[in-house]
Formats: sequence, C-alpha cells, structure tokens
Amino acid sequence: MDRPRLDGKCLSTAPAYDWRVDLKVEVRTEDRMVFVDTVGEIDVYTAPKLREVLVDLMADAPPQVYVLNIRQVDYLDSTGFGVLVGGLKRARAQRSEVVLICTTERILKVFRVNGLIRVFPIYKSEEAVLTEKKWISWDRATDVVVDTEEVIMGFPVWAYFADQAISRIFTGFLDRMLNAFDLEIIYYGEGRFRGAREVGVRARSGSRATTASATEQSSRLRAALQGRPVDLDPAESRAIALFEQILDRATAAVVQIASLMVVKVDGRRESRNLTQPELRYWFYNEHLKSDPEVAIRLLRSPPGPLELRLLGQDRSPRLRALAAETLDILEAGGYVNPDGQWVPLTSASPRTHLRDEPLTLQRRHKRARFEVVNESTLQAAARMGGNPAVLGFASPRPPGRAYRDGAQSQETSLLRASTLHTALAGAEDFHADADAVLYSAGVQVFRDDDGDLLAEPYEISVISAVAPSGRAAIDAGIKRLLAVAQTHGHDTLVLGAWGCGARGNDPAVVASLFRKHLAGGRFAHVVFAVLGEPAMTAFRTAFSGHRRTR
Repeated sequence: MDRPRLDGKCLSTAPAYDWRVDLKVEVRTEDRMVFVDTVGEIDVYTAPKLREVLVDLMADAPPQVYVLNIRQVDYLDSTGFGVLVGGLKRARAQRSEVVLICTTERILKVFRVNGLIRVFPIYKSEEAVLTEKKWISWDRATDVVVDTEEVIMGFPVWAYFADQAISRIFTGFLDRMLNAFDLEIIYYGEGRFRGAREVGVRARSGSRATTASATEQSSRLRAALQGRPVDLDPAESRAIALFEQILDRATAAVVQIASLMVVKVDGRRESRNLTQPELRYWFYNEHLKSDPEVAIRLLRSPPGPLELRLLGQDRSPRLRALAAETLDILEAGGYVNPDGQWVPLTSASPRTHLRDEPLTLQRRHKRARFEVVNESTLQAAARMGGNPAVLGFASPRPPGRAYRDGAQSQETSLLRASTLHTALAGAEDFHADADAVLYSAGVQVFRDDDGDLLAEPYEISVISAVAPSGRAAIDAGIKRLLAVAQTHGHDTLVLGAWGCGARGNDPAVVASLFRKHLAGGRFAHVVFAVLGEPAMTAFRTAFSGHRRTR
C-alpha cells in the first residue's frame, strides 16, 4: 500500500502521528537593534527553540532593542506567550527593550485577551520599527521600568446560541458567572455568526491578579461546568446553576471556556477539554463553533493528530509561496517550464447550476468500475488520463486570505496546482447559493503534488460543491453533483470523502450515499481518492466487491 501523502508531501517521512509544524528562527543585527525573524508556529513543541535563541542573545549583552518579527507565525499558544514575556523580563532586567512585528489579526486578538497589547510595542513592518527608531532614547530608556508582573495571562470564551433571545440572556449572565469565580472580561468582540460572541477573560483586578490565579480559577470553572467534584462557594454554585438553566433552554449551542468545549443539539449534550492539537484545529476553523451538529460529532469522535493535519491546519511558508506563485502565473497567462519553454495557459469555462435547475441522473452503462485508492485527488486524476470530472470540496467563500496564507485543504491543493482559481474567484452566483454546483471545464493542471511545474499541463473538469450537513442534505447534494457530471458528458469521475474533514460528516454515511447513487452503471469508471482513516475504511466497506484498492 502506498504511503499517505498530503499535497505531495509524504507524511511518513516524519515520526508517526507527528502533526507538529517546525519553527525557523533567523537572527541579524543592525545599529544596536537585533532582529529575530520567525517563521512557523510557536507552541509547546517549538517554543523552547525560541527561548534558547533569546537566552543566548541576551546573555551578557549591552542595552539594545530586540525586534521579534512574528508576522509569519501562524499559531501562538500559551507556551509561546510565556517565552515572549520571559524574554521581555530578561531584556528589561538588562535595560534593553523588546518590540514585536505582527499583522496577524487572530494573534493580535490574543494579545488583547492577555493584556499584552499594553506591554509590547507592536508594529506592522520592519520599516515602521526603523522609522520610529527615535522612540528609543538610551539615556531616557535606561530609567524606564515597566512592571511585567502586571501582565495577566487570560483565556478566550466563545458562545454561540442558535436562538438570539437565549444569546442575549447568556451575554448578560456571562459577566456575573465570571465574577463569581474572580474573573473578568478584558476584551469583547462580536463574532461573525448570528448569536456568536467572543470575549477575553483574565483574573479580576484587585483580587488575585496573577497568571496562576487566572489559570486556577478557569480550571475550577471548567470542572464545575463538567459536573466534576469541586468545592464551590454559594456565589459560584448559583452561577453554575444558572448556566445549566440557560443551556437547558437552548435548542443548539456551542460554548468554549478556555480549553473546555460544551455543545448542545436538540437535547444531546457533550463536553470535553480539548487537547493541544484539537485547540489548534478549532483555532484555524472558528466557523465550526457555530455549527453545533458538526461540533458534537467532533467531540464524540475526535480525529487523531494525523487526521487533524489532513483536515487542514498546516499553513506552511512553502504553501504560501506556491499560492503566490500560482497567482502570478495566472496573471501572466502562462509559465516557464523546467525545459525553459514558455507554456501558455487558457482560462477555465465555469457554469453555475443553481438548486432549482432540473437535473436527472440516468443509467448509461452495464457495469461500473470503482476504485478506492490512497492517493490525492490530483494523483488519481493524472493516473486516469483523459478529461475526468473531479469533485472539488468547495469552501462557502471565494478563495481569499486562507488560500494565500497557505491553508491546506483538498480545494486549496487544486487551486495551487491549476487554473481553477480564476473560475472560483469570479463565480458570485455560486458562492451566493450554498446548494449550487459550479462546473469548470478546461481546468489546466500545471503542477504535480510536490508543487513542481509540469513540462506540459493536462486538463480536468472540476465540479465544485460545498458539502452540507445532515443525511438528507448530503443525499440531495450527491445526486445533484453526479447529475451535473452526466449533464456535461463525463463517464469518469474522481470523487472523495466529501465533507468528512472540516464539515465533520460521517464517512460511513457519505460513502453509503455515494454507493446508492452510483449503483446501476451511471458512470464507467469512478475513483475515490481518500487519504486517512476512518474515511478509507468506510469507503472500502461501502464498495467492497466492486472496487480495487491501493
């Protein structure tokens, strides 16, 4: 059996279930300023590397400015923040200063949550730091002392209620519950979804305003919400009882308090403390917090670390570079291949099929050949040859920042390797209708799975569809996208575990519904390109006796 691959990168080259993303650190100096450029993620695994660099730089060093460039840091956990605060303390102890360069809004938001926005000077670019260099006057700076004990590490609270009235009740109650546990709100933001709100929480000022107390109190609060034994005073007990009453009245809700996720859907309830890989996944996919059906499935059947990586949280500098290069190629209308020849590219021809368009699915062949293979979508399409119709696991939004930032998904893999981006970016009617299907003919693939440019591109047709949730909606969606393939004359398909990643659909349900609509010889050759478990087992089981596996 082939080893699992992700966008051409063989996962087995790393230790089993190693979902970690490395941190690259480069140091340079310029006129009493030390620039520390970081790329990757700063978490419990990589933070010691940055700590070691900072300790070595500051050992017996004269007063100077340390500029930490974290613009290309995709993820920063509590361990990473601890390293930054520790570096700040060491620098100010030797009468130096630490400034940051950061433009990533989700990381800046956490700085606000933690109160660090008041402590670190933060700039948007290196040019801005150099321009404002006059802010440091060494004679004056050596007399300035900032008490870093005022830095109070906090944690986020996210609350989504399907009913707006319940959401307003919870919003008014939240401050009371936090105060009962000696916690307070320091950052308040409106979420992107109806009924969703996010706040930042820390230890209440004037009580036990330290990092340790915030951590201790949040642990007690999470334990109480899970019904675990914890000694509560009367105010804390009343707060927990009121929270239970609010949750009982809600039909659907997702509440996150630090690492605790509480989900309720139609009388079903699940709560669990998330692991570090899971927190990372939710961090990159905040939209899941407003989809209680998906959230409760993820809590009950959490994916393993390898599956979490396959689900799309690996945002690497390499993928960002490939995305930028692809956009340049599309703008230029071609590329120079490895042989030094100019290869022109033509644009794909998109057509949107809206939900109310009548489509039929017919039997056209006596027999159908099925394959369930451990390949990427593009590997399967290249092996099949011809012009297969390829299912694209579409995002509800046009390709934008996530794609340019190096997000990893089945759709972004297609976008980086082909001319699909132009078709999707201009399909406003497709993105306005969640049940629509976009058919893009003549998509030219000009990269392989390793990201290398091909000597000659090959053509595929892409059927882009947003995976719905719920058996009935998935059933209708599969029938619609297969009918679109037939409408455009395709007899060969490359399909996959549609919606079994970020959408959290059950692979067994999706596989059985594909089997239902493909039975009876509707297509000559169908390949399911499936990476990772449990999806592979589910599709093998559904097509047992009618398949070839690799």
